[in-house]
Amino acid sequence: MTGTGFAEAPRMVLGSLVGALVLTLGGCGDESGGTESSAGGGLTLDDVWARPTPPDSDRTAIYAIIDNQGDEADRLTSVSSDRCTVAELHATVVDDTGVARMRPAEDSALTVEPDRRLQLEPGGLHVMCMGVAEPLAEGDTFAATFTFESGSTVEATATTEQR
Repeated sequence: MTGTGFAEAPRMVLGSLVGALVLTLGGCGDESGGTESSAGGGLTLDDVWARPTPPDSDRTAIYAIIDNQGDEADRLTSVSSDRCTVAELHATVVDDTGVARMRPAEDSALTVEPDRRLQLEPGGLHVMCMGVAEPLAEGDTFAATFTFESGSTVEATATTEQR
């Protein structure tokens, strides 16, 4: 607890207990994606999922709900997985002709304010997972690491689903 005031210690202990509970109960409940938590920073992930890879494609998208239960804003800077050779943070934007295109996500769009949620979802922000060597089929699971500007990382298990 270096650099942390004594008054903050109970909050840190409570946060650690809540995080441990989330990790313990992560396998319980619905089967719509993993629920994982980081050890610090107040960031949690829920409903982490990916689409099955289409035939003759080496790409998929990863989606998740990121909650910031901490006291400070944080920004998602990268996602990595051993199932992707490249993972990029993208936003879907509709151009002047009405065609939806993917673009690199802007930093401001990836910031999660305290007590707020950032949703990575179809048609919006998402992680583009490219270079998938083995196709992902419905029901497959794989690990993904979400890294934030603060240095916090959140390990998650993504479930492959067709939604």
